[in-house]
Amino acid sequence: MGGLDQAFTGQAERDARPTSVLVARITGDDHPSDRSKEEARIRCLEALMQAAEISGGRVLRRQRDTVLVLLGSPDAAIAAATRMQAYAGAPREGGPYGVRIGVASGAVRQRHDEVVGDPVNLALQFSRQARNGQILASEATTTRLSASVQTAVGVAGAAEEGGAREILWHHKAVALLSVQKESGGGRARSVLWLQHRGKEMLRRREIEYVSFGRDARSQIVVTSQLASRRHCTISRHEGGFVLQDHSRNGTYLMVAGEGELFVHSHAAPLGKEGWICLGASADDSDDVIQYKLLVEA
Repeated sequence: MGGLDQAFTGQAERDARPTSVLVARITGDDHPSDRSKEEARIRCLEALMQAAEISGGRVLRRQRDTVLVLLGSPDAAIAAATRMQAYAGAPREGGPYGVRIGVASGAVRQRHDEVVGDPVNLALQFSRQARNGQILASEATTTRLSASVQTAVGVAGAAEEGGAREILWHHKAVALLSVQKESGGGRARSVLWLQHRGKEMLRRREIEYVSFGRDARSQIVVTSQLASRRHCTISRHEGGFVLQDHSRNGTYLMVAGEGELFVHSHAAPLGKEGWICLGASADDSDDVIQYKLLVEA
């Protein structure tokens, strides 16, 4: 046992609370010396994290080929798992990597970056049992799905306690993700406006995600050596936008009228307007990203 399987042992200090735990594993050809295949694995891992964050999840742990995500409900967990498989394109004939996902729900205890409880153990177990392109979920997860999500997906498998059930997401991904999108009703939506070095960007789609960092594939590329390759991301969550830091040096978020906030390995909601600076305070850097949240009916 190693990696994530070892990480979630020991004592936890917080009271148990209901949570859905998702573990996704990348499997397939493992050739770290093959640059093209290694880059494909990294892109696959980043796609999994992006899918989790867009679905309202928090990536608690990331290993070379595994991510563990905490979500607030079974609905959100199944949407995240479906989006992960859709983003990864699994199963792909002839593709170098596949994704196996386990989901379990129930009471867990958290202490900083550690989480323990039966749902963690089950999610780890199911992620090992799953085949490429498969989502296995606990009975506690599938029986607590909302009626709309149960209608959107199929569930197959044993009903005995502790047994895994398969989420039949193939050919139903669009229907499931539409259910999640429509759950917000007809409320006005925020549109994210960004400006960096004279270039403007608008993000208005319901399923939206912006990445920042030194990696040339980022939507906003910052060349400062204080910025990490994958520094931070912004995703839509509950009608607004949330910034999640992934970096070594942290992200400085200035909310107009509220002052500067240091965000490091956690998430923070964006205010109505302000600016973002990667790895250094805006007082010490001229590489600043401005943002505004505009309201669209």
